Amino acid sequence: MKLISKTALLLVFLSFFSCSNEEEVNPLTNDDFNSLGMRSDGKLLIFKSIEDYEKVVNNPSEALQNEVLNEITKMPHLTYAEVNPIVALDINTIDTYISPYFSKLINKDNCIQIGSHIFRINKQNGTVLVLEAKYANEYQDLVQENILNSHIQIYSTDDDILGLIVNGKESITNKICREDAAGGRSQGVGLQIGGRLVTLYSIYEKSGIYCSAHYYMYSNATFSSTERAYIQTENTWTKAKCGNPSGPSSLPWYSSPGHTGYEKILPVYKSTKRLNGYHLKSRIRFELGSTSSYTTSFSTWAEIEANSPY
Repeated sequence: MKLISKTALLLVFLSFFSCSNEEEVNPLTNDDFNSLGMRSDGKLLIFKSIEDYEKVVNNPSEALQNEVLNEITKMPHLTYAEVNPIVALDINTIDTYISPYFSKLINKDNCIQIGSHIFRINKQNGTVLVLEAKYANEYQDLVQENILNSHIQIYSTDDDILGLIVNGKESITNKICREDAAGGRSQGVGLQIGGRLVTLYSIYEKSGIYCSAHYYMYSNATFSSTERAYIQTENTWTKAKCGNPSGPSSLPWYSSPGHTGYEKILPVYKSTKRLNGYHLKSRIRFELGSTSSYTTSFSTWAEIEANSPY
């Protein structure tokens, strides 16, 4: 565990700066939640339990993911995705990149409540701040990352935080599994097509309470009817900690949900459980002409791996 402890000097001044109001918030009832175990309090998305959260993030089917996102669109709070739309993805922004699905689960303040705890993700600092929901009246301290507040704990995005939040101890599952967790990585390539730039990234990202391996392609302009961009992959392979490997698999081209839009996402892995190993290799395949007669261009490969046979 990498709990980031506060210094003794800061604790000396705790009484002058931390919130003194410790009123407990009334617990939510089962009637407040939808069938997915989700609700909104107007500020953020709340999952009734860790189990409910895991059901929608542990490699959900496309149908379940769409159901989750449809429910979120009906909720009154603003999501991270709504206030931080992806307009470009390059070497300057990839370190703070949050995958499209997860960016719709966290709110505009990078926060989400799972069971009895509220989490704030800070990708830039590589930290996750945690506040018990009974201190929800101190939410602004969490958003402002007031480390003088003794109710706020700080973890690393490298941690399996859902297994660590109870008294700062490892869960039984974490104690049994002694395999190392692979580090997060990304690599991008670009292909200039006329007046537009298409970029493609192979990404494995970690947020402490969520990790994702996927391919992400983005264009700064849409394509004409005679232009088609695809994701091509080779030997995609993943292995969760103390789990069975998945793959390898390869795709000559991938265009869902269409080949003319601004962005394309090819999911590989979503879960609260980190990967022990992975191999992600992709490139852009671009076709110009009719579907029966066309020329083909390729970018170079974007390849990342950890503890893989490739």
